Amino acid sequence: MPGMNARRATAHQSPPIMQFLVWARLAREKGIAELISGWRHLTNPDIRLTIIGDGPLEKSLRVVAGPDQRISIHTQSSINIDESFQRAQVLIAPSLAYETFDLSVVAGWQAGLPVLATNLGAHTEYVTPEVGWLVEPGRPLAWTRMIEHILGDEAGWHARQTAAAARGQDFNWPKHLAAISGAYQEARELQV
Repeated sequence: MPGMNARRATAHQSPPIMQFLVWARLAREKGIAELISGWRHLTNPDIRLTIIGDGPLEKSLRVVAGPDQRISIHTQSSINIDESFQRAQVLIAPSLAYETFDLSVVAGWQAGLPVLATNLGAHTEYVTPEVGWLVEPGRPLAWTRMIEHILGDEAGWHARQTAAAARGQDFNWPKHLAAISGAYQEARELQV
């Protein structure tokens, strides 16, 4: 999974250009068009939004992005995803749907990225203030305001970056398999 191999070489280093990353299916329910609409209200020239994914909205998202050179949209096969995670400072999960468990969020944490997500579904349970920020879905200006907040709170971003990297360590195959094995063992013991 992307993010696992995208560890940061230097934590707490302020980037000259703040990179935001979306890794999602390019479909209506992922909320990317609303994010782009909000992004276009931002006036800071030193920010970038990289969107990586495949799906039916690729062409229309390019139209929504328009000539804004701060926004780039890539198919998964046209870009090195791990390198994109390495360059990013924040992962965005703009879903309009009630996600049960968003793998892009875990990939972001594993890469040491704090997460900016919609306050829908399970995002509200695991994207806590320690590791990210939540925003109202489907409201472009809510995205604008939150990104401006993140850009103005360097200390908060650094703290969330550290916490996100720690949270990412909790999501790995050995721990996952141990938890599943433990659950099966408990179930077997209850049947006896």
